[in-house]
Amino acid sequence: MQFGLVFKAPLLTGKVAVITGGTRGIGAATAKPFAQNGAHVVIADILDDLGVNLAESIRGRYIHCDVMNEADVEAAVQLALEWKDRLDIMFNNAGIPGYGGSITNIDIEKFKHLFSVNVNGIVHGIKRAARAMIQYEQS
Repeated sequence: MQFGLVFKAPLLTGKVAVITGGTRGIGAATAKPFAQNGAHVVIADILDDLGVNLAESIRGRYIHCDVMNEADVEAAVQLALEWKDRLDIMFNNAGIPGYGGSITNIDIEKFKHLFSVNVNGIVHGIKRAARAMIQYEQS
């Protein structure tokens, strides 16, 4: 038995997406079907070789992006805007796993790094994407 809907036209035709953490795992597994369904995809990641190869394979774009750095996230959004004049989808996928062990033994520097990637990185993406999307809607 097969599930899913069959559409005559790709679902994401003409949509522009930025995917942080897009070079492997869930990010890459999202980028490929997005592109297959007509989206223009910007891969934003710190794994440059994987990112360039994936972007080429889906006819997208790649940019080095450390989500801890808001300027990097802004540059990824700007790449989408310069390439296609819009941003429709921001998939804030970049993240790192938590550190095991007891809270009584937590290394605060490791925790700060985790928080910076997994929380601040998301906020940077939401902030920059929202600005671009609002500006597009007002134009």
